Amino acid sequence: MNFIRAGIVAFLFIGCLRNPGMETSSLGEVDFAVTGKEEAQPSFQKGLLLLHSFEYEDAAEAFRKAKELDPACTMAYWGEVMTQNHSLWRYQNYEGADSILQLLAATPEERVEKAKTQIEKDFIAGVNILYGKGSKVERDSGYAAHMGELYQKYPGNNEVAAFYSIALIGSVPVGRDTKVYEHAAEIAKEVLTRNPKHPGALHYLIHAYDDPGHALLAMETADAYAVVAPDAGHALHMPSHIYLAAGLWDKVVSSNEAAWAAGQVRKEQKHLTNDALNYHAYHWLLYGYLQQGRVVDARKLVDNMKVFCNELSSSRARTHMIYLKTTYLVETNDYTGDIAFINVNKDDLNIATRALDHFVHGVEAYRTNASIVLDSIIRHMTAERLLEEERSSGSNVRTCSGSNSLIPDALDLQCAQVMELELQAMYAWMHNDDTAAEKFLREAVDMESSSSFIYGPPSIVKPSYELFGEWLLEHGRSEEALQQFERALKIYPGRVLSVKGKEKAEMIKKAI
Repeated sequence: MNFIRAGIVAFLFIGCLRNPGMETSSLGEVDFAVTGKEEAQPSFQKGLLLLHSFEYEDAAEAFRKAKELDPACTMAYWGEVMTQNHSLWRYQNYEGADSILQLLAATPEERVEKAKTQIEKDFIAGVNILYGKGSKVERDSGYAAHMGELYQKYPGNNEVAAFYSIALIGSVPVGRDTKVYEHAAEIAKEVLTRNPKHPGALHYLIHAYDDPGHALLAMETADAYAVVAPDAGHALHMPSHIYLAAGLWDKVVSSNEAAWAAGQVRKEQKHLTNDALNYHAYHWLLYGYLQQGRVVDARKLVDNMKVFCNELSSSRARTHMIYLKTTYLVETNDYTGDIAFINVNKDDLNIATRALDHFVHGVEAYRTNASIVLDSIIRHMTAERLLEEERSSGSNVRTCSGSNSLIPDALDLQCAQVMELELQAMYAWMHNDDTAAEKFLREAVDMESSSSFIYGPPSIVKPSYELFGEWLLEHGRSEEALQQFERALKIYPGRVLSVKGKEKAEMIKKAI
């Protein structure tokens, strides 16, 4: 833990230099005064800045403070309600938002009437749609359309444009829609031409471009966001979305070390539980360490995560325990150490998360030639997936009211099935059935290639292109293997195992 403590000290020291006495915060800049008492404005502005950086709990706290100072400030209710919708994190607290809206007024019409200016009325009308009737997907789409109308109605208004940008991204039910994401990016860029320090525009542009095909277009934005909003922990992590998509491991590591340290500081300052820790950044940090070859440092993170999970075994902690465990095992190929035997209760977790854990146990069975065990794991994975498919009816609709990342969508099911196919290929590989092994590997590759890109460390913890490339190498088919490693590197630039596989395939090809 010494390197983590050092990170916290550095974070605090830098913060004190930036903000003498820690009396002010650096969250970016917005210009959006709302109707109400002057003394409530700073709290509203702070909430708005935090909202743009997805610091939802702290933003809600700031908006509640604004309400206390001015109960008649309609937009403070709007702000708190907006914190209940985490569109890119597949979460919405519909009931919680509705209770806040009910405090404002009983009906949608009355809420709009309470707003003092036309633009505030239009913003209130937007949350009436976001928490109105229809499925979650329908409401997301309707809200994005409403914000698009406001974008036309209020040209040059940075808040309207910024919230339209994120509404567009949030309107995509599953995965990525390149056309929609590119449109969202163009809107965010418009805002940045008027206000280069707008945290929302910086943040949303990164989300719109955090895939290998667009990452280089947002490199300057990534570099800027953490500097503009260093007091938002999520802003310290977000640049790594671009850095990881470009294979810039040193930057991935530094971003997530800072984000993790910030989360620890916030937890201590606000006396919060372990669930306040930035486990998301911790997983990305582990992946970055492993790409740098820092296996010992990565191992420390896994050990620490086990402690955190034992202290508070929430679904969030257990999910990330599986993320760290499986990523470590696949990247190091160390299936004989004690990390392979970390057991996590996963019965209530998302199917894709459960599949990760099943997968590494399956690889362990393959490596120890435990044929019966591997067959049992595959059968169990298939049964779980079919049950989840039946429960979701293959729909991309998250839920009728709110949304929850524990409930699978079509992309989760595809990830689980790809890993299932990979294990089926290993089972055939184990039994020297090359025809079946190649069939399953090609099915896995085809399914992964047809799936939408998922940013971050591989959700299919062992990319199927990489596994197929390794199989092809073992069977003396270096030229075909090279093609598979190149496909893997197109999606995961700089990924070490694929780089090594490509180098080996090139070396064998030259020797032939």
